[in-house]
Formats: sequence, C-alpha cells, structure tokens
Amino acid sequence: MAGIVRGGGLVGHAVRKPLTRGLLTGGGGGLDLSAALAGPAAPKTADVVVIGGGSGGIACANNLAERGLEVALVDHVRPSTQGTTYGFGGTCVNVGCIPKYLFHRAASLRDEVNMDGPAFGLGPTPRLADSKDAWSTVVQTVQNHVRSLSFSYAANVHANVSLVRSRAVGVDPEPDSRSVEVANAGKSNRIEARQGVILAMGGRPHIPDHIPGAKTHGITSDDIFSLNKPPGKTLCVGGSYVSLEIAGFLAGLGFDTTVAVRSRPLRGAAFDVQCADKVVELLGAHGARVAQVEPIRLERDGPDAPIRVSLRHSDGSTTEESFDTVLFGTGRAPEVTDLGLDKAGVTFDQSSGKVLVDDRFETSREGIFALGDCALTPIDAPELTPVAIRQADVLADLIVPVANGDRKPARFLDTAVAELIGRERAASLMVPSTVFTPIEYGRVGLGEDAACDLLGPDNVETYIMEWQSLHVSASHRTAHDGSEYPRQCLAKVVCHRGGDDPAQQRVIGLHFVGPAAGETMQGLALAVNLGATKEDLFDRVLGIHPTNAEAFVDLSITTRSGQDYVQQGGCAGGRCG
Repeated sequence: MAGIVRGGGLVGHAVRKPLTRGLLTGGGGGLDLSAALAGPAAPKTADVVVIGGGSGGIACANNLAERGLEVALVDHVRPSTQGTTYGFGGTCVNVGCIPKYLFHRAASLRDEVNMDGPAFGLGPTPRLADSKDAWSTVVQTVQNHVRSLSFSYAANVHANVSLVRSRAVGVDPEPDSRSVEVANAGKSNRIEARQGVILAMGGRPHIPDHIPGAKTHGITSDDIFSLNKPPGKTLCVGGSYVSLEIAGFLAGLGFDTTVAVRSRPLRGAAFDVQCADKVVELLGAHGARVAQVEPIRLERDGPDAPIRVSLRHSDGSTTEESFDTVLFGTGRAPEVTDLGLDKAGVTFDQSSGKVLVDDRFETSREGIFALGDCALTPIDAPELTPVAIRQADVLADLIVPVANGDRKPARFLDTAVAELIGRERAASLMVPSTVFTPIEYGRVGLGEDAACDLLGPDNVETYIMEWQSLHVSASHRTAHDGSEYPRQCLAKVVCHRGGDDPAQQRVIGLHFVGPAAGETMQGLALAVNLGATKEDLFDRVLGIHPTNAEAFVDLSITTRSGQDYVQQGGCAGGRCG
C-alpha cells in the first residue's frame, strides 16, 4: 500500500464539469456526443489511474476525485467478434442491465396485451417478427436512451477526473513505477500514477473456442441490442440468466426462440432448483423452447443465409437445424489481456482468469488494485453492477479514509445471516438479484437444496406456496400454444431450523417467481439481511391486499410436511376470507 494516501479525509467538494461540450450539431439540432465522449488528451501524471470506464471504474474515479485526488480514467471498448462497439459507461449502461430491461419491458407489454387484453377490451398487437420497422423502432428507442446515459456519465465525471478515451496497452513492470501506457490512433502515451493503479476493466461475453464456426457466425449480448435487422429464428446457447433473459424477450416479441442447455439452467447455490424449474416452465408458456442439446458446429453459406447448427442431444445423437441468429450466453471472461499484468507481478486465478486481490482489493503487485468483474475477491462476489459500485466505495475509503465524524466508512455487505452460513459465503449469497425472464425470478440468500447441503436437511425448514396472479385468473390466460397457462407465482422462504418455533427460525433464503419480482425483492432482501425470522414475516407485518407479495406474510406450509402448497381461490398471494 506504499504511496497511497492514508490521511486527510475528504478534500474539497464534488464539482461537476459543465454540460457544454459539443451539445449541438449543425443542421439537425440533435445531440453530438463525440466531443463529450472524447475527453481531454491523456495527462502525463495523475494521483491514480483507473483502467475501465464501467460502473465500478466510474464510481471509483469520481469517489477519489471528490476527495481531492487527480484521476486519469482510461476507457476503451474492444469490438465484439461481430465488430460491435459501444460508448462510455461499460456493460451495464450499453449492453447489459439497461437495454436488457427495456427489451424485457417491451416484450412484457406485448405479452400482457396479447394474453390478457381481449378479456379486458384490448386488441392484440402484431409480432415484431413480422415487421422490420417494428424491430427498428424498439432498437432505436433503446439505443437513444443508452446513448443519452453514456453521454451523461461522460459529461458529468468529476472535475478532477481526466477521461482518456484510449486503450491501455501496458502496466510498467518496474517495481518502483506505476505508469500505464495508453494508445490511440497509432500513437502511445505514458501516464505516471503517483499513488496507485486501479483495474476495473470488467468482463466480456465468452464464446467457446471448441465449437467450429461459433465465433464467426455467433453473436452475444454485446450485439443483440443494436441489430439492424430482426433476429428471426434464434438459438440462445447456455443456461445462464443472460441466455434465458434474451430468449424470454425475443419470444415475447414474437420470434421463434430455442434455448440450448447442457444441464439445468440457473445453477449455483444462489438459485433455488424448484424456482429455476418454474422459470423454464413459464418460458415455455411464453413461447421459448428449452432443449437439452449442445451445438457442436455452425456453418453458413453466405452472410444472408441461415446458420446450419449441428446439435448433439443428451442421448449422444446429432441433428441439424437452421437458425437466422445464434446467440451465445455461455458466460463471461475478464478483460485482463494485453496489459502485461503478469510481467508486472500481478497474479491470476487459474480457473476464472480473474485478477486475485486481497480483502483490500490490492493485487499481488503493491499499489495495483482491482475491482468489479475482472477481480476475484476473497468472498467471490457475484458479477453485478451494485457489487462493483459498492466495491468502488469501499476501495475509495481505504485509499482516502473518511474524515472523523463525516460518515461511516463504506462496507461491502453487513448481514446478520453471516453468523449462520459464514462471512464469506454470506457476503456473496446475500446480495439480492433478479432474473428478468418473462415472469421474473427474484432471490436473496440460499436456495433450498444448497441450504440442505450446507446445514443438513434436519436443520432447514422451507415454507412454500404456489398460486396464480389475480389478473391472470380473471382473464383465463392461455399459454403461447393455446394450452392451459401454468401457475405464475412461486414463493419460498428458506429458514435455519433452530426449532419448531418460528421465532427461532432465521430466514437464510427468500425466493419469488412472479410479476415484478425484482421490485418485490428489494424490500424483502433488507428484512433478510437484518436477520428476520419466520415469525417476523408472519406476525410483525400485515399483507397489502390483493398483491402477490402478500404471500410472504401468510406462508404456513412447509416442504417437510408433504402437504399441497397450491393456493386456491384466485385472490392473488393472499386470502379474501
């Protein structure tokens, strides 16, 4: 930690750069983002150099700048395998959370009108698959908002931040140097970091190397949100939440969509197996097929020809099917290459390829730090935007400590569940998240199976209920193929069984598949992290009627009991009498 500021607390105030750079264009009167996004020329020195202009990098740079440090924020976007690039702001703003959610909303609006509209006097809407103009309209709406956010983040970096739109190509391997070499348009420059370098390059979608034709003909989430023509019949490869979310909104917009998975989707201790199965069931009801197949070869006769995909089935047989688009949602890889970090003494995790850091986010090279998706912390934090931003807050407080009395230093996650499942496990699993499939899946904490594996089945009590949403019951909704629509909602509360008394049963996992699960889960996650017991949920609060979230204050049936947990009556998640 040599050379990092250790005293002084907060320095100065947050002064934002004025929004006057390149706002107006000639003729059209629209926004010209180029000047604002270009940034100034690279400085020769800075107190701290931050590499990566995503959520974590921006937050860390602005935090340090507010405390009086001069920061160089270096940002560059490597083109995807299909040549797609995007603006300032990283994955979340440009090709992740924001455009994904907007496409999800577009599909949800169409689904609700088409599935429930006739019962409430609304007519059906056309499929986007039948109209290039309709697809272009959605893409344009999303991209306009994305560009406005990118512009806003670039134009509003702190006055002490120099935004350098160049590619970082090397970190000086000399022990006494912390300089970063940057390159742009064939020219290179060196920025000397007086106090430290922060790696915040994030990650990018990974396309498997072993599938012939995959990188040539396949696309990823970096490409889908700006396609200039409708994707047509689409194969989404992988059981990740990214693959399921994209398959969900494509099916909702009317495209023939198949998800290829090798095993159960949404794997890992954070996801409940039964809830994951419910997500897959509802995907099918909304038109997306989930098949246990694996692509082994992609071939195409020309740029406009269909992609012929050879598929291996679970029984070992192979078939061939043609698709207009093949999208890979097969994980992400950290953007840590081409910087010479290994020569600079930075070590990596051999499995994930991420930069190894300690609990102060410092790498094996003194004065070089890493956060966000490119870093592997001792708690193996999930790859989520709020995680990177909180890590940036914590790191800024470590580099420039908070002045006495100003406020408490930031902490990553302070959860009461840590005493039951361990600090490192809790700091990872107790981060809430939502899968934005057609019917969302929100969760915090352990899934039931993972809790049983960790604590033993006798020490786990799970409360469960399944029901139909009120408006779906009223409209007598049918599935995409005209069959009966499945029950839309599933709630599970996983408890550490201190005894049969609900007052002794600490909630260690809470899962909800249902409409607006993300909005519902945020408040429930607070209760869980504060140490709520089953009695707290049942006795200390009354439900808001008639809502789906009401179910969580009325759960009484356990999986251990073997009783039927399907709610009857059609009053959403509660009871009318």
